[in-house]
Amino acid sequence: MVLTFSGGPVYDVIDGSRFANGRMFCDMGPAMADGLTCVLDGTVWTSSGWFDPSPDGVSSFSPGGELIGRIHLPEVVSNLCFGGHLRTRLFITAGQSVYDTYVQTQGLPSLEPQVRLSRPKPPAMSTILAIGAHPDDIEIGCGGTVRKLIQQGWRAVHVCVTSGEAGSSTIDKSVLAATREQEARRAAEVLGSERVVFLGAPDGLTQYSRDQKIAVIDLIREVRPEILFLHASSDSFPDHRVVHELVMNAVAGAAGPWYQESTGEPHRPATILGYEVWHPLSSHELAVDITATVERKMDALRCHRSQIESMHYDEAFLGLARYRGVMSFAGSHAEVFEVLRTPLSLPAGLA
Repeated sequence: MVLTFSGGPVYDVIDGSRFANGRMFCDMGPAMADGLTCVLDGTVWTSSGWFDPSPDGVSSFSPGGELIGRIHLPEVVSNLCFGGHLRTRLFITAGQSVYDTYVQTQGLPSLEPQVRLSRPKPPAMSTILAIGAHPDDIEIGCGGTVRKLIQQGWRAVHVCVTSGEAGSSTIDKSVLAATREQEARRAAEVLGSERVVFLGAPDGLTQYSRDQKIAVIDLIREVRPEILFLHASSDSFPDHRVVHELVMNAVAGAAGPWYQESTGEPHRPATILGYEVWHPLSSHELAVDITATVERKMDALRCHRSQIESMHYDEAFLGLARYRGVMSFAGSHAEVFEVLRTPLSLPAGLA
């Protein structure tokens, strides 16, 4: 079916070469349709205006031609299109402005040839470095994504800055530290990660030392990750905030020929992503579909029995993954991230 410029008659396309069965699709009133497009649910969206006193804006019609609604704008509208990663963002050009809004529908994929940046497959054994303040932070914040990347050929190394020895009011600190380190190793094994490094910083840290910064610089230079996961910059949990600052400063230090006491050659991770733990992100730049790996994420999280036995927060994070999946349109479950650094093309598996 073809809708003409005037917004009224439509035609069937016969054999891809001729029109037939002309008929009235919709009544634009005194207005005239300019830009128009169909979306996946079959509705037609068109800019309208130009004839006083017609309303300037965008009109939406059902597949049968009935008016669904209008978006009124204060100036003459010329064209519109759907864009964004999921084609749920409506862009509208007008006489002096460009407008955009998110809508609860999805535009059709373009049929026109496009120049696209390719998303290269990871080279053999590309590496992930995931850093958390406590032994369960990585599984909570990025466990599903880490597992997804491992399934695609990546190797992963976990770093726990503390051993989480303050995570109980009844268990002896040294006993709890040993327990939580063992739980972290089991969780990493469930995800398929290569190893876990414990830096031994005190749980509840309020600042970091130069030695701890050098230790993280050494790890970055040793592991040479392409992707680095850490706590998001907006995380207000005290330990998490300190670890975020520690890691970001170590990233800067690892990138150049500095620090005589540090070892290894300079290295800079191409992609740095901030994850959410106890304080969900108020906004995010990336949502990763973990539908296929959410059960493995939960299995890994449930390895932390010393924490979950007193508070079943695994159920809360399963709910958060479900919420993120539905609200981001990424899949049935998702993890979301603050993008702190990225190349022009995201690594395969993240997009």
